[in-house]
Amino acid sequence: MYLKHIISEAEKWIAAYSSSFHNEDKEAMWGIGLKEAHIGFVRRNCKELAQWLKLTEHDVLLAELIGLLHDVGRFRQWSVYRTFRDNLSEDHAELGLKVIQEQSLYKELDSEDRSILLFAISNHNKKFIAQAPSERHLLFAKIIRDADKLDIYRVNIEYVCVPPEGVFTPVCKHNFLKAEQINGGDMQTVDDRKLLYLVWVYDLYFPWTMKKIVEKGYLDRVIATLPRDAEVEQAVERLRKFINSEIKC
Repeated sequence: MYLKHIISEAEKWIAAYSSSFHNEDKEAMWGIGLKEAHIGFVRRNCKELAQWLKLTEHDVLLAELIGLLHDVGRFRQWSVYRTFRDNLSEDHAELGLKVIQEQSLYKELDSEDRSILLFAISNHNKKFIAQAPSERHLLFAKIIRDADKLDIYRVNIEYVCVPPEGVFTPVCKHNFLKAEQINGGDMQTVDDRKLLYLVWVYDLYFPWTMKKIVEKGYLDRVIATLPRDAEVEQAVERLRKFINSEIKC
């Protein structure tokens, strides 16, 4: 499998590339270290999810490679802007693709694998997946989106599960009640972010991911810190029913 060689080369390149952003600034190193760890977890999630889907060995390796490369744009984003918010800086997926396409390992991929990798990474952070050239393109975009969200819960759970401010921005609350995704730029309070992490459940594609999130208790922890709001509480109950039905499926 030629992808085993490319993954080995990608590991070496990412280690060297991320290290090039290391410095004595503790704040800078916090952000770089956060993303170094995140990449490792998402890579593992992609591999395990692809195996759960019983994909071919080749496709399991391709999913793993996509997970390994999906967030390389974060290093430059954090170094330049000191934020991971795309709406306040640059789209980190597009930034990462520019870096990836300059590497020799990218040129070693065959044309279909290259196309799938570009599509999946480009769409991993978007509100919705763009129209896919093929079912295979769509499958890998779904895999990286689920794998990424699963680890973002892990990364941010301590920052999100804090005492409520008691304020929902109207557009965020409206989207949550309608089970619609929330734009990052619309969030103004920590309670808005809690709604974002809950409504993400409707954007998951595989029961494997849903089950992992439930088992780790992420959703219960977020729900426990919501402010009292009758409409939101009703929407949470609908969310719980949806989760249970998806896991049973």
